[in-house]
Amino acid sequence: MPCIDGDGDGFGVDCDPGPDCDDRNFLVPRPEQCNGIDDDCDGFLDEGLAIGEPCMRGACEGTLQCDRSGFDEVRCAVAEVDGCNGVDDDCDGEVDEDEAFLGACVTDHIGRCAAGEVRCRAGALGCVPVIEPATLDEICNGLDDDCDAIVDEVAEAPPCYPGPPGTEGVGRCRAGARRCEAGRHVSCVDAITPRPERCDGSDDDCDGAVDEGLDCGCAEGAVRPCGPRAPGVDGLGHCVAGEQRCVGAGWGACDGASDPRPELCDGVDDDCDGLIDERPAGVDLPCTTGQGWCAAAGLLICEGGRLRCDAESAQPQPDRCYARDDWDCDGVAGAPREVGRACEVDGQPGIWLCRSGLECVPVE
Repeated sequence: MPCIDGDGDGFGVDCDPGPDCDDRNFLVPRPEQCNGIDDDCDGFLDEGLAIGEPCMRGACEGTLQCDRSGFDEVRCAVAEVDGCNGVDDDCDGEVDEDEAFLGACVTDHIGRCAAGEVRCRAGALGCVPVIEPATLDEICNGLDDDCDAIVDEVAEAPPCYPGPPGTEGVGRCRAGARRCEAGRHVSCVDAITPRPERCDGSDDDCDGAVDEGLDCGCAEGAVRPCGPRAPGVDGLGHCVAGEQRCVGAGWGACDGASDPRPELCDGVDDDCDGLIDERPAGVDLPCTTGQGWCAAAGLLICEGGRLRCDAESAQPQPDRCYARDDWDCDGVAGAPREVGRACEVDGQPGIWLCRSGLECVPVE
């Protein structure tokens, strides 16, 4: 009978040197390999290779297993996942590298640093802040950015100048800054704008000339009233007249005068029109009170010399697992504050995590 050899390896039906147990694979028969195939055609898979026997890889105990990565080799298999215990469980030279983000939590910090994540640190699970304290600069946004329990305390104020174009930086005129109120930059304060020219040796109207168009001759030591710059406002609100003294045949600066200024919400008649806090800067701007689920929108109103948001906040509720809302209105949405903190299960140490609900899970 002729030799029937389907894979061309010399083995087959009525062939010398013998039969082939898989005439579609030219690699068999051959000595047994660690590959899940009966290489030597004896009816057994991977026999004689000590599969399942105990072994050591570095400091790790394991068992001999077949390497299925394409090399058909026997290797010592150890733990595939590194637990959070400060030990290199999988003997890959790294400690606790497989314990990554395990859920959201609330830290003991305040402001924007309260939001945290449950992570492995120093061989133990804990609540780690997403934003570390003192890593953000404070800005005018109604939030405690640098987590020091004070809101907008050092927010950078943008410059402003309400005077006519071309007068800023000329004579006595200079820019001011926008004050941060309720998380917004509002009224311009400390700006100096043009005023009518006076005999005071300065460029009061900020046109580049000093005391122009005035007869500034006077007797040494003479005194005269001066200011405020708007007529008929002396004695109204904060506006009062001052006094000028003649020095060196010229009138000196006007001391003690207070001129009208834009109305502010401060309990004072700033613009000297006989009315207090009427339509001050900032009123009717949109605002919010509270945060998270408690937040309510309203408008700024002036009350008792202070700007206040007229919205009424909702009452806080306990936070809930897997919820996207900030139910307890502490500025952090999501998991309850207990998540990531230590607890005890049947006398054993555990950690609070969100599972089907808030559960105390044993620490392995």
